[in-house]
Amino acid sequence: MKTLDAAMQIEGMTTYSGLAIMDVFLERALSASDAKLCFEFGTYKGRTAALILGRLKEGGHLHALEQSDYLDSKALSEISDQFTWHKKKSESFCENNLPETVGDHKVCFTHHDASHFFDNVATELKSIQPLVEDTGIIILDDFNDTFSQVRAAYYHLRYTENFPFELLLTLSLIHISEPTRQEAIS
Repeated sequence: MKTLDAAMQIEGMTTYSGLAIMDVFLERALSASDAKLCFEFGTYKGRTAALILGRLKEGGHLHALEQSDYLDSKALSEISDQFTWHKKKSESFCENNLPETVGDHKVCFTHHDASHFFDNVATELKSIQPLVEDTGIIILDDFNDTFSQVRAAYYHLRYTENFPFELLLTLSLIHISEPTRQEAIS
């Protein structure tokens, strides 16, 4: 709970319930492999980055991509210094910096919440896929959003380019009141 509560102190759009669900997958990814490298594409102020940082073990590192000056790097630094902020568009980072940033390591967890345009999502997924550990987890935010192209990019890659990651779960939490922390624990 401490990690979730700390993440909620940073401005963001992910709800407490959404963070709790993401936390389950994050813990699974971090415990299933020796890979300790995480990426977040579209970090905004840093709420979900705070969750990731709060769970990283020794030697772990988060690469947070946010093209604007929104990121609250001071608040994130209070949680952990195990992150690098890349202030650039994710497409540019993927095309010019991703392989050298990963180096000889493998990625265990990625969270994609950048521009939601087809080319953006497709570039991120095609670029990160060969670098992700076999037990790694990729989270696509806003998959069910009517106007985003996240779903279209995923299905295009899955069925025309044999993208090897299967769709596991989609959630639509629209107009649901936020439970109190006690209700979330129960």
